[in-house]
Amino acid sequence: MSGSSGLDILIQLLFLIAYTMGAAGLFLPIFSRRSSGRFLQMLAVTGIIPSLQVILNAIGVIDDLPKVWHPITNLMFNELILIGLWGLVITWSALTRNFSPTPLFTDRARRPVGITGTAILGINMALQALALYSRNRTAQAAAQFALIILFAIITLIVIDGTIRLYRPRNRASEKPESLPLKLIPAVFSAFVILFSILPQPWKLLIPPITLTTLFTLAITVFVRQSAGASHPGRAQDALFEDTGITPREREIALMLAERLSYKEISARLFITMSTMQIHVSRIYGKMGVNSKTELSRKMGAAER
Repeated sequence: MSGSSGLDILIQLLFLIAYTMGAAGLFLPIFSRRSSGRFLQMLAVTGIIPSLQVILNAIGVIDDLPKVWHPITNLMFNELILIGLWGLVITWSALTRNFSPTPLFTDRARRPVGITGTAILGINMALQALALYSRNRTAQAAAQFALIILFAIITLIVIDGTIRLYRPRNRASEKPESLPLKLIPAVFSAFVILFSILPQPWKLLIPPITLTTLFTLAITVFVRQSAGASHPGRAQDALFEDTGITPREREIALMLAERLSYKEISARLFITMSTMQIHVSRIYGKMGVNSKTELSRKMGAAER
């Protein structure tokens, strides 16, 4: 009995730590527009809700409510977790977008997938509320079906981002935050396996440990990106150095990123068009791009 009681206390402490880190993750990047800041905030939302629910259960707040309110509070908690989870995978997709492309999602498909997932989430919420109000089994079954579709879309987005992280196009894609980002899907997968195989009540340790680990990794990404942003130009310098860009090629690459034409660049640098084309070909080859747009996007991504 004492062993079980000690484990219960440990679980509550771990959830309290997860809740505290979630609160910090919500307010730490509040003035940031970066993908890592939004990712940390959405992870905080997703983590705070179940942590708060467990804490309220532990101190008996939810149990003290009239029984008629229990299904409503459970529905509210579950839907808030779903909203946070959906926001999390959307910002995850944006965060991993700057890495190598994958065959799963093209840029054109990204918006329709996001709109479809958001619509399905809304449909699920409406059906769940209808099923709770009318006790309609058909509505409940339809809500479950919508939930399955939503999780299928979430799985595809997570796989897409994971592929982008684990097969970068070249060395230039290896940013300082690459390692903690790569650890996120690996850590999550490991904890899912542990949760599946561990017996009760030990598996209850997994959710708070998972949340605190993910918060730690997300905060690491945010801090590293913020440090890079505080030194403008340094990330681009590292990008040029890693790809072997010469000073002359760097000069041309910066002008190309500003969308200047070949004729304008050759006139500014007093070089012939044939020499200009040779430089451009070398820049594209070293940077692993095929157009000015891709070059500008890659240089911009290095600064984010």
